[in-house]
Amino acid sequence: MDYSKSNSQPFQMSIFTHPDINPSGYSQGLELFTCIPWFEMSKNNLNVSGTADPARLRQERSAMIYNTRVKLIVFAAPLENCHRFPGVREEIILDALLKIAGSGHNGSMTNNSASVSFSLKEIFKTVKSLNGNKAKYDLGAIKESLLVLNGARYELQVFDESGDSTMYRDSLLSGLGVSSRREWLSGNHSDSPCYARFHPLVFIAIEALRIRPYRLDVTMQFSSPYARRMHKYLSMYYKQCSTAHPYNISLSHALEMTTNVNSDSKSTLSKKARPFESALIELGEQDVLADWSYTSSYEKGKTGRDKEMDRIYKLVPHASFVKSVRKSNALQNIIRDKQDIATVNQA
Repeated sequence: MDYSKSNSQPFQMSIFTHPDINPSGYSQGLELFTCIPWFEMSKNNLNVSGTADPARLRQERSAMIYNTRVKLIVFAAPLENCHRFPGVREEIILDALLKIAGSGHNGSMTNNSASVSFSLKEIFKTVKSLNGNKAKYDLGAIKESLLVLNGARYELQVFDESGDSTMYRDSLLSGLGVSSRREWLSGNHSDSPCYARFHPLVFIAIEALRIRPYRLDVTMQFSSPYARRMHKYLSMYYKQCSTAHPYNISLSHALEMTTNVNSDSKSTLSKKARPFESALIELGEQDVLADWSYTSSYEKGKTGRDKEMDRIYKLVPHASFVKSVRKSNALQNIIRDKQDIATVNQA
């Protein structure tokens, strides 16, 4: 196929949707976008009911994603009876939409935006197939998730090495549309064609081909949202994965990427570490990690005693995860080869 020539799509979208880099179980990860802490991990912090103080309707987060610093403010989505922040459910639905966009002809790039066409039933089937053929959310929950993804707004800053930043103000899904409003409102809408635009970073990543296929079917199996986020992060950035070269990460860095869970200044370090270490245990149970350990750093406290300030974790990958990372590396090489062919054809 000549990737430089398409009646309606740029060659980047042709590469993004090509079956050679969409094997069963894999999805197209977008290296920065996939790892930004867009979602609230704690169920207790998702819903804001009643007449809320405006301060309760926003959350602030920051993280270092590999070598890129990001800061974001999240504004909760207004629903019929409450406001809601995007959480684990919304993360899974968005992952499914990205999978759908990268499969067949559902994804498109026009007018400097990336978009997807879909139906609620298609999302349901995609999540089910990636979840071991077990249904995870009903159509009503999927519909509400789409409204949250569309209604929640983000102010995102992405910083460069000089300290300057690029600002994006948008939702994760904008321009949400359905072909039949009557069917949508009546609830008889499982097959109704829908359409939405992704966040601008999705377009930017596809245009630059900052694409890394990864095992979304494995990500879907985790019960811990923190394990899910670590699996995504390791899949995107641990490219030299091997048992001989364990991955080192600090607790402070890990907490940033998992939405600063238990980051209250009054919490002890061991309390902050519990959900992350529970996630590492699950990563071991799912054959992502073969082993893990940590060393602590200390400083003198006010009483003169040593106070634990941080932990550095050594993550030893499981052979199964090493194999999947090598497969991702091979798929990325296919992407680069197709990009080179397209560049030559365009010259």
